[in-house]
Amino acid sequence: MWILVESISEDELIKYCIVGIGIDVNLLLEDIPEELRSVATSLRIESDCKQDRVQLIAEIMYELEQLYNLYNEEGFAPIGNLWEALSVTIGRQVQIKTPQGESSGIATGLDPSGALLISDQQGQERTIYSGEIQLG
Repeated sequence: MWILVESISEDELIKYCIVGIGIDVNLLLEDIPEELRSVATSLRIESDCKQDRVQLIAEIMYELEQLYNLYNEEGFAPIGNLWEALSVTIGRQVQIKTPQGESSGIATGLDPSGALLISDQQGQERTIYSGEIQLG
């Protein structure tokens, strides 16, 4: 699965946000190139049954609408708390690729804007606004 989020803000208000989500749904193990099998999977592989893609996208869109409404009513804080609670990244070693270079550290949480907080080997906390994150 991959998630791409791009937003534009002005005067501390988000003008728009574009979210792209890629989910491998019904791939079989043999559909995944051998060199990616250690890092890639599909819902079918993990659940051992074929998935209804129409139902899946309907459920994702419903959930996104609920989160959008929550954001409009209460801001980012409750979404950030939920995100941290469900994250497989928080508390784990990560490698980060940004236009400024590559680095690594422990993902420690999210800041109030939703940026990822990373603690490096020297204990310095960094804020990652954009980049490619891989679990270590």
